[in-house]
Amino acid sequence: MAEIFLGFDLYHKAQKLQVLPTGLKYKRYFQPFSTIPRIFAITDAPAPYADISNKLKQCCADSHADFKHPHPLWKNPEFFIQLPFKLNEDANPIKASHPGMTPDDLVLAREECNQLLALGLIEPTKSNWACPAFYVNKRTEKSEGKR
Repeated sequence: MAEIFLGFDLYHKAQKLQVLPTGLKYKRYFQPFSTIPRIFAITDAPAPYADISNKLKQCCADSHADFKHPHPLWKNPEFFIQLPFKLNEDANPIKASHPGMTPDDLVLAREECNQLLALGLIEPTKSNWACPAFYVNKRTEKSEGKR
């Protein structure tokens, strides 16, 4: 483990220098110069809590496909509410043009639709009504140039 000693004059001159438990940062834009292991990191659960931890891992599912309950909530008709909707067959369908997606977003959208179809959460339709889908990038994704 490395140690660093800073004089108060240097610390005062470098006002954007941050001394954190994980290392040093300058102006909040950079990762810490050196990482320091956290003092209170817990690696494993204590023995009395191991059985509770294992039960939680068995009960919690990562996705709908892994959910082990025989009657899942999303297939329970009592869970859904019915909104009053009058289907008007005389109205002309809205045929809006889609603004388009980047190829990466299109691949992502198709993967999500296939997953939702496989889980039975959505179903294919041949409706004339348009409902465009779009992805919105997070502010951090835009600033980091990820997408």
